Amino acid sequence: MDFPSKAAALRTIFRKNLRGIDINPTACHIACFSLYLAYLDQFDPRSIRQHCKTVGKFLPNLIVSNKSTQPKGRREHIPVITEADFLTHETPENGAYDYIISNPPWSRGNSESLGRRFMEVAPRHLKNAAHGGFLLPSRILLNNTANAFQAKWLKHISIEKVVILADFSNVLFDQAKCPCLIIRFGKSPMGDDDDWIEYVTPKAYGIEMRNGCLTVSPGDQKWLSKKQLNQAIEQKKATIFWKSHFWGTPRDQKFLSAYEGFPRLNDYAGTPKEVKKGEKRWSTGRGFEPFYAYQKGKPGETPQKNTWDLNDLFIYPKSLEQFLFVPKVRNKKTFGERLEELGALKNELRRKPNDSLFEPPLILFNNGYTHFAFIDYPVRFQHTLHVIAGKSADTDALLFLTAYLKSKLGYYFIFHTSANIGTERTKAQLQEVLKIPFFLPDSEVASEVSGNTLKRCADIMRRLKAKLERQWSAMFPEPSSEFKLEADSWKGRVSQWEAFANKETEQVMERTINPLIYEYFGLIDQEIALVEDTYNILRNSITPDNLGNSKGIRQSLSEIALREYADQLTKTLSGWMSPDSKVRINAICRINETLGLACVELIQSKTLKPISVEEFTEKEALSYLQLEEASTEERGSLRYLRSIRHFDNGRIRIYKPARLGFWMRSTAINDAAALHAEIVGYGGVPR
Repeated sequence: MDFPSKAAALRTIFRKNLRGIDINPTACHIACFSLYLAYLDQFDPRSIRQHCKTVGKFLPNLIVSNKSTQPKGRREHIPVITEADFLTHETPENGAYDYIISNPPWSRGNSESLGRRFMEVAPRHLKNAAHGGFLLPSRILLNNTANAFQAKWLKHISIEKVVILADFSNVLFDQAKCPCLIIRFGKSPMGDDDDWIEYVTPKAYGIEMRNGCLTVSPGDQKWLSKKQLNQAIEQKKATIFWKSHFWGTPRDQKFLSAYEGFPRLNDYAGTPKEVKKGEKRWSTGRGFEPFYAYQKGKPGETPQKNTWDLNDLFIYPKSLEQFLFVPKVRNKKTFGERLEELGALKNELRRKPNDSLFEPPLILFNNGYTHFAFIDYPVRFQHTLHVIAGKSADTDALLFLTAYLKSKLGYYFIFHTSANIGTERTKAQLQEVLKIPFFLPDSEVASEVSGNTLKRCADIMRRLKAKLERQWSAMFPEPSSEFKLEADSWKGRVSQWEAFANKETEQVMERTINPLIYEYFGLIDQEIALVEDTYNILRNSITPDNLGNSKGIRQSLSEIALREYADQLTKTLSGWMSPDSKVRINAICRINETLGLACVELIQSKTLKPISVEEFTEKEALSYLQLEEASTEERGSLRYLRSIRHFDNGRIRIYKPARLGFWMRSTAINDAAALHAEIVGYGGVPR
């Protein structure tokens, strides 16, 4: 082996092809050490001694450091790694790089802003039409403040690919501070040409990682229009653009777009000032913020005088729980007692909202968009609770709105449009809640029965409220000199009442409220399936701690769930056929629990038959596994699965892993659309 020539070629790569920069000296030395290992890895262990004889014992000095830490000695110096600040450092090679790879520093609170600064600086170091790849916090794109930055950044670059690893954040990184994404871009402005962005959103379906690769299901491999992204940025909806495609399927996109022109909740709810001017109908905001002695004199702290009565009732966020009403007598804490409990000042508040936000009727809900309550008495609460306040004449409308916010449809809109829910934290910003579709019966989008539906819903809410209050009164008679509950007895009875209230609320929501909300918004069966799967399955699937977590989409597939999938699939396909068609579509379900596979076979027939379940033989399952292995593509650390559908004359077989996430009713609707497109393209449309 010509060791000098090979060593010279490798050092030429160091000299001409690689440059690195980091402000941290330790990181610079680690990078150099990694390069040394990569260099030596090109020689087998026995030849390293020969390398020392023919080339020399010493590896080249690869670092450019400050004077105190710069390595000394008579070694060849190749300036590969520079200890400096990338954001301010200028090099002779500015604008001369073909590719920049970066993992900007992460720290709680400012990782997003640091990432943005690195993204802004990188293009000036790139050649025209060169590329960059960054590992960044997902908040770079999924944040309500990201719109302006994206508009500015896309004047200089064009996004080519985004991989969002939010659902694997706790699997890949122990105690992850924030979900991450990988973004690849080119140095050229992103114009209005209808080009495409590869958008990869892998989900934790519980499928084992092979060779360290994350599995990407076919539904998580998407292509987004750059033209539509530009339009979303112009409309200040960039975050919704990225987020709605994260969990959303093509049918979800169609459903969400159908409500694009509907009124929003913020058409009715605004600031107390807007209400006073007559611009909005209801006031909205947050509760008060306490002020502490240690905050006095601090820059930017201007407390407000507390003019409220310290004997006013106070309500905790946890008091809302899962039920929609909180009896007045349940709130034993006063505003003054809460301030004392916090150790806060009683004569000053850090933030004192408008008094109208505390006058009934009120809708209170927490940051997590999990607890909601209609309150018909004056009460004080802290800033961890959001509020919508109206007048008594609007009681019916506010009762309906409370039910809608808690409904499955309300959650569906928040899940697919809020920056955090479904990717990171269970937190919805107030402005996000105010952007969900909402209208009253006098709106032009309302149907003739909207008013009646709203009234029925409000009446059901009143009956539920009365039932919960009667149960409270039965369990807690008015205290007298002869009857007083001990503290432990009080807590025990409160727990019993909460269990009763949760059960009653859940039943009312499931049996009557949710169907009425669907009716009010005019949902059809297919759209209801999208909403139900989001609430019942996806909601419990978010960011698992490990792949062994069996919640949500990771649940093992049951025969019942597979039958429901097959039923939805056949009904959807049949609904798209000509009314005069004499063809009937039947389905056979198969599950092989040992190999973790499932199959649904569709059969054209002249007669309609019940869905049946047959054996999924090991021979057929192994054949599928071979086909899957042949069609699967590995690119880097991602393993891309392909949809496998076998067409055989009048039969179609669909094969997938036996996990619930692959066989939901909403999945059946999307699969039906894909099958219909393939059949039409093939020219075999059933008639």
